[in-house]
Amino acid sequence: MGRGSAAFRERLQAWWHPPSQQQGADGYGYGYGQGQGRVSRPAQAWRRVQRRIKNTAFGRGYQALTGRWLAWWYPPSDREQRYPNYYSNVQQSRPAQTWRRWRRRIGNTAFGRALQAATARLYNWWYPPSERPDGYGYGSLGQGRVSRPVRLLRRWDRRLRQTWLGRKLSWLLDDVAAFLSSLRIQAVRNFARARIRIWNWLFRWQTAAWLAGLLIVMWFGYPRLRRYQERQYAQQAQLLLARGDFKRAALRAQQTLSLNKSNAVATRVFADLADNLGAPDALYWRQRTLLLQPDATNQIALASTALRVEAFPFPTAAKALKAVELPFQQTAAYQRVAGVLALKLGQFQEAEQHYVEALRLEPANPLNRMSVAVVRLQSRNPDIITDSRTTLELLRTDRQLGLMATRMLVVESIGRKNFERAASLSQQIVTNAQCSFSERVLHLAILKAGHSTNFPAFLAETQQRARDDVLHIGELATWMNRSGYGQQALDWLHSLPPEVARKGIIPIVLADSYAVLGKWPELERYLDQQRWIGLGLEHIRFAMQALAAAKQGNTRYASDLWQMVIRVSSGSSVKLSMLAKLSAAWGWKERTEEVLWLAAQKYPDEPWTLKSLTNLYEAQRDTAGLRRVAQTAFQRNPKDTQAGNNFAILSLLTGTDVARAHACAAELYAAEPKNPVVVSTYAFSLHKQGRTKEALAVLRDLGLAQLDAPAIAVYYGIMLAASGDAATAKHYLDKASMTFLLPEELAMVERAKTGG
Repeated sequence: MGRGSAAFRERLQAWWHPPSQQQGADGYGYGYGQGQGRVSRPAQAWRRVQRRIKNTAFGRGYQALTGRWLAWWYPPSDREQRYPNYYSNVQQSRPAQTWRRWRRRIGNTAFGRALQAATARLYNWWYPPSERPDGYGYGSLGQGRVSRPVRLLRRWDRRLRQTWLGRKLSWLLDDVAAFLSSLRIQAVRNFARARIRIWNWLFRWQTAAWLAGLLIVMWFGYPRLRRYQERQYAQQAQLLLARGDFKRAALRAQQTLSLNKSNAVATRVFADLADNLGAPDALYWRQRTLLLQPDATNQIALASTALRVEAFPFPTAAKALKAVELPFQQTAAYQRVAGVLALKLGQFQEAEQHYVEALRLEPANPLNRMSVAVVRLQSRNPDIITDSRTTLELLRTDRQLGLMATRMLVVESIGRKNFERAASLSQQIVTNAQCSFSERVLHLAILKAGHSTNFPAFLAETQQRARDDVLHIGELATWMNRSGYGQQALDWLHSLPPEVARKGIIPIVLADSYAVLGKWPELERYLDQQRWIGLGLEHIRFAMQALAAAKQGNTRYASDLWQMVIRVSSGSSVKLSMLAKLSAAWGWKERTEEVLWLAAQKYPDEPWTLKSLTNLYEAQRDTAGLRRVAQTAFQRNPKDTQAGNNFAILSLLTGTDVARAHACAAELYAAEPKNPVVVSTYAFSLHKQGRTKEALAVLRDLGLAQLDAPAIAVYYGIMLAASGDAATAKHYLDKASMTFLLPEELAMVERAKTGG
């Protein structure tokens, strides 16, 4: 069996390695010797293919091209051959020759000569002359120069061998020396440049060709790969948002924006996330989405978000809805948002019309029926109110809108001060699995308002439920502080485990309990013992220390603390926002303005700064402050029609920079002659210039429907009264109570009514 196996193996080997067709007279088998040995059948086939290709026109052209390329890449060396007949054919590539020329040029400069001298001195120091007089150079059989570490080791070796221990262990020292010597020789061999194949591979022309091809592929393929990855991430962000996985949706949207900051899909995902979470930057993301993808859907979404974020009179929402093209206005989504705007402006009849139209367009959508019922609850007709309640009661059985309908009935019951019914309905909500913690807090407020005996038990139950969630603890404690239960909130917070009491906003809420109770010394001691750096709320601690100092009469110390708070917070727009809200809640008007204007100057791209200043000045009816905000917004963006119009009208009302205001009003009117707000401002500008007849003609071009809008009707009535038509003016001046007016506007209305 063994002989048979050996014979079969030999025959197989003889077949696999047949005699070479180019067998030389001195061949010695399979690849050995100087001749042409036997090769395998695949190798022979590959050689035949190569020979055939070489004999073709393409092969000869390729060989000629390769020869010319190699002749160019390896030109004759510019060095003189020291030994012409000994390796004289060795050539170097052009980069190597260029590098040698640069080395020679640098070496011939003063810097090069100094570097060579310093290198020589360093080399001579590292390899000092041998201590033995019989040295024969570096690497000879004698004792040549060696480095200082080796010299030191040898000196220690000699001294050790002279000791009693060294003499006893000389055999071990000899083995160690032999091992180190062999290790050094092996390392030199293994790490020699000739043994590192990759080093030689890097300098081959084929490598350069591969690298060039790879760069070309990356140059043209990488953008397509980025676009493909961008589309994939954007689609995944949309799917995750639809599934309610907000955290992963935000991550995918962020990754999409890192690939393309102008991706409309990812921007819309961020806008939807901000809306769902009630974040204050939702309006920014909506505006950016509309800028990237200006269509009716995004305009309606922007209006919906603006109605939630903005304050009266909701200019962004009104502008966005007005920009929606007429065909898209005949959609239920548009009608619902327009109904919300009308409802917030106090125009209940118009809101009802929008909701009825939405119901006509989508009669199967129960949300439209609920919207109509909610707005009709404001009617003065008992029959309509009863029908609306019946509709909401029927909608309570709806699987999707039942909870929302119950909430509306709760709000309606609270408005009628029917706290018993409100508590009954709210009890049904808090027993629902979809009930939020905020609705439990609302139920507490209803029980308190109705003086229910169930209030203490439900408060204890809510406190027990909140112990597992820091946000719930903060929300409940905040409500207790605002509802007259500050001492109970303080006691409850002190009863929490220490590791829980240090988390989230709980330290702030606890400090707020001290402030609500007016325990300023206790608050000061508590804040002195606290460090909120880990929470990122140290600026809040300093601000509350300033409040405690001010309440105790130490105004100078409070002022110094406040300036420190400003310095600490100025590096973050978020910190400045929190500081502004606190100072406004404490009634510090001047300091609130200071913080907001600092934020507006340091962070001009943050939209909330000027919005907050506008809300502040509107609440105080401060026309000069509103003009300053409008002027800042107009300077930042001269193309902003709303900012320019506000600057013009407020300048005319205050009598500041009147010439520029007139010019601005005229420019805006020339650009947008159909914009009612712009038209009314331009008309007022003409009126202030004594051209009241022209102003009335400009306003009449808007039509009676636009003139009935309260904001425009007031100015139209003022101009009618100035022209002597007091009877007609009265109809329009009576609409002053239906819109927001500044003191200067109210004064003009009073003068127009009295004929002054």
